[in-house]
Amino acid sequence: MDKLCSLLFCFVFCVQLAAAQVRFVSLVPGAETSFQFGNCRQELSYLENSKYLNLEGGVYSLQVSVGGEESISKRLGFGSSERAIIVALGNPGFSPSAGFFHKMKARFEGQGHAFKENYAVQATVLRGSAYLDPTKAYLRVLHGATATVPLTIHCGSQKTSLKYAQATDFLPVEPGEQEVEISPQDTSAPLLTRTLNLPAGTITYLMLARDDRGKGKLGTLVFTDSRSEPTDR
Repeated sequence: MDKLCSLLFCFVFCVQLAAAQVRFVSLVPGAETSFQFGNCRQELSYLENSKYLNLEGGVYSLQVSVGGEESISKRLGFGSSERAIIVALGNPGFSPSAGFFHKMKARFEGQGHAFKENYAVQATVLRGSAYLDPTKAYLRVLHGATATVPLTIHCGSQKTSLKYAQATDFLPVEPGEQEVEISPQDTSAPLLTRTLNLPAGTITYLMLARDDRGKGKLGTLVFTDSRSEPTDR
């Protein structure tokens, strides 16, 4: 009996280890954002994120609703043991481009590219399987600030530029307190400066958003991704 219990425990433990993990983030201002993905459901306010949720690897339908109205419906696939972040960004006050040309671009180049021009609500997926040097800290920045020019991110020795709806790679920096400076591309005047505590062996995400159709202030969401972080089952 004890042996059977041990085998059952090992089986359940291995299944949990093999589960995909997904986290949801809302950078959509002005209304509550609802995510439905497989058996995972979350409702988030502006600049809010969920814990990681477990689900079996496979292909699932993603529905994103903003203020009770469906904005996104698409299918996404995840491998077992994969860890990913689904981010809703954009502004519900904007609409997707109309016309045959834009429909063709959406068909062949993807929803995100076609909608990028006018900042309608869209979803982007950040997948994370990079090797982490345990002696380094890692920073990843997502530019989700609507109606904002391309930005330059400067942290330690790292410097990179981002267009709207793009994210940086995993940027290795020295652990500890680091100043992150964000400026409009090709300028030296910072738009935002944040001092972050970046622990060794972890990934810190800095996500940028903007309310009031890009006329409001720049908002930030910061969280740290640690492999020891608990998940919701």
